Amino acid sequence: MILSFDMCDEKFQRIPLPDEVQRFGAEWRSLAVWNESLVLFFSAQNSWFSTSFEMWVMLDIFGADEGVTPWIKHLTVGPLIGIHSPVAFWNDDELLMDTRDGGILSYNLSTQEIRRLPIHGAVVPGSSYADFFQRSLVSVKGGNVLNQLAYLDL
Repeated sequence: MILSFDMCDEKFQRIPLPDEVQRFGAEWRSLAVWNESLVLFFSAQNSWFSTSFEMWVMLDIFGADEGVTPWIKHLTVGPLIGIHSPVAFWNDDELLMDTRDGGILSYNLSTQEIRRLPIHGAVVPGSSYADFFQRSLVSVKGGNVLNQLAYLDL
């Protein structure tokens, strides 16, 4: 279950996970953002040798009845040898994945091409994490650049 908060209406909403994820459970699951949509990765079965996982995309159904499952299965990836789990998206169709030997791979969703990225020495197998930011005029501390500029003109 995902708990979301609508900042306009100031209301919480429960978003159920896909039925398949609830039915079969998951060895691991993670969330990411892809093409401005929330994505759920989940794997029901893994081995040390290979990994398969599914990618579910959340549909934009604001205002739908609570309990409606807003997910669509986009694709299944794998089995891939030596992969631990997805980390994050890079650009639109490149999925960065953590390897079991401490590396990072790029997986192209369109071509299914895999290439190893030259990142060495700083990665612990199975513990990679990526964080992205988006530029905004709104300050985390409150106010925004436009308001500050308006006060300066007085």
